[in-house]
Amino acid sequence: MKKKKEEKEEGKSGKREGSDRGGANGGVDGGGAAESTEVERRCEVDSDSSVSDSDSCAEEVERRGEERCEKTNRLYVVPGSPSKKISPRIQGRILFKQVKPIRSVPAAVEPRKMQLNYRSNIAKIVKIVSTSRLTEAHRVHLQRTPFWLMFEAILENDLKTHEFRKCDELVFKLIQTYVSDTGCFHIGNGKLTLRDNDIRLIFGLQCGGQPLLMTPGPRPPSDFIQRRFGLESHISSKLVKTLFCDAVQSTSARDVKDAIKLITLYVYVKLFFSTSDESVSWTLIRIIDKLYSMKLYDWIGAIRSALLGSVKEFHRILGKITGCVVVLLYFLCEHTTLVVADRPEVFSRFLKWNVGTLLARMRNMTQDDVDKFEVLPGRLQVSKYERDQLLSGNNVVDDSDDGFVDRIDMIDDVHRDEKTIDARNPIVNVIAGVAPI
Repeated sequence: MKKKKEEKEEGKSGKREGSDRGGANGGVDGGGAAESTEVERRCEVDSDSSVSDSDSCAEEVERRGEERCEKTNRLYVVPGSPSKKISPRIQGRILFKQVKPIRSVPAAVEPRKMQLNYRSNIAKIVKIVSTSRLTEAHRVHLQRTPFWLMFEAILENDLKTHEFRKCDELVFKLIQTYVSDTGCFHIGNGKLTLRDNDIRLIFGLQCGGQPLLMTPGPRPPSDFIQRRFGLESHISSKLVKTLFCDAVQSTSARDVKDAIKLITLYVYVKLFFSTSDESVSWTLIRIIDKLYSMKLYDWIGAIRSALLGSVKEFHRILGKITGCVVVLLYFLCEHTTLVVADRPEVFSRFLKWNVGTLLARMRNMTQDDVDKFEVLPGRLQVSKYERDQLLSGNNVVDDSDDGFVDRIDMIDDVHRDEKTIDARNPIVNVIAGVAPI
């Protein structure tokens, strides 16, 4: 009998340990298991003392189960909830996510300033031309391009690159003054029209009147293109600059000519026909491949049309404007009295002006200054020195290296009567200032 009681005690202690582990691991379920064990223990004790009653044990188990269900489905308030809603917890888990507190919004949010970066940049041209160590052989080929006077002015003058750094902020303000109905820039108390003559004098361009067709085309077959671009399908200004720096180091006749083609192409895409991604069209490459016929084309009209066409279409979406936007800074200097020229006697005219001085002047302007400065509409007047420079070496040659057509013999007719339009030579009339733009 004593042995039997010891076995019962060991069984009871084992059951109690199991119920303790169940309560620790199972939470609410563990508590229910402990209660069931207690009911069974009481039934066993009653059975052992011969007072067991099966009906009372069943009622006790049922009552304990009902109490456990009530504890499980007890309602509670979600802590941290601003809504005070009551949610049920089942097996220790929350059915609904807690409501996150709403962050306070600042009363006033400052709008972000529009950051524009126009690609047209004359400072890049000044830097690469002045540091490339072009030889006399390079200069001979440069003289056959429409941009020789601009190249010569950079090579002959000791220029500081920072004087020509573009200012997108000022370009942005100038474009905002454009009115598409009038086709003019409304500045101060006047209206200014960008003319071909402005572009001619600012950059010192020498060119003919043949229309320049810029329609897209496929990759043209050419030894120059195959030699320099290989299998490249996308040509960028960065690639053109790299190829030029390689070619300019060589002294062979072919590499010298290739270097001039590449630097001319770089000027086109970096200054005159800049795009948002600085990509180079195959049309431009095909034109510069025929180096000695470039002066036949109307580059001035093409530059002006590309810029004003973009301004007219996107003057309300300023970030999409392309073309030679940097000319507008010098256009403002030429047609207003905002700043005084640093080098009044040099040509091309972009060398006369310091863009940094213009920017400082615009930033520090008061209302009195706005009322005082003068706007100078109308065509720019060509000085005798500038006319001589534009007509010097203004030879148009065909694609072969011979067949020069010299137009210098027509200068005397222009000088004798500047008000007489010479129907034989439109370009001389424009340079002399007697033909309409």
